[in-house]
Amino acid sequence: MKNIILMLILFISILSGCGSEEDQPPSVPNLPYPANGDSGISVDTELSWKCKDPDGDSVIYNIYIQDENEETYLTFEDQSKRVIQVKGLKYDTSYRWRVIARDNKNNVTEGPTWMFTTEKYIPPSTEERVLVNETARVAPGEFLTWKFSLLKGSKIHGEISSDSAINMWMMSMSEFDKFSKWENFSPYAEASRKQVLQFTFDHNAPESGEYYFVLDNRSSLFTSRTVSVYIKTVYQGL
Repeated sequence: MKNIILMLILFISILSGCGSEEDQPPSVPNLPYPANGDSGISVDTELSWKCKDPDGDSVIYNIYIQDENEETYLTFEDQSKRVIQVKGLKYDTSYRWRVIARDNKNNVTEGPTWMFTTEKYIPPSTEERVLVNETARVAPGEFLTWKFSLLKGSKIHGEISSDSAINMWMMSMSEFDKFSKWENFSPYAEASRKQVLQFTFDHNAPESGEYYFVLDNRSSLFTSRTVSVYIKTVYQGL
């Protein structure tokens, strides 16, 4: 009787072993973004894909990217997420990339090679605008002001000519408020000069906002100044 029971146990064990399945590798990486053959992709983009493991094992990924001329080769290894950020790709260039998935049992699945082409380079638009182009008289003990709005990054060019030495200041709205109240103020150094006849300057607006250009004749009690003022701005947008 014991022999029969032992044989039954052995038979059941054999059947159980035959019914077990080996650990399966991850699925083939699929559904890429950018889609295979896509064009106009930003040079700063993200790459993503779908992949899962049939056994629910954790999966890590190696991603390989190469440009059409094989000059750039990017590698991202042991990534746990199915998305990566890629920056600084070349404009109007085709790239091929692939993903290799590996689960924690060292089962490996290699994905196909996908391709995409980056966007073409479009130079920023340039807007040039004349802010001041006139000859003005500044009375003794007075100052004359021009106010204009500028966008951050605007390039300001000025050409100033006076018949007698005069102070010239470029300043922000808050600094102009101090100036007008005879308080200490801080003009933009490269766009400001004291007691000059001829002055040319170039200045980049550090922030968007209101700016003031001032011809300051307050130090003179008897002599007016006649000053030619030409100021323009160049803004490069997207």
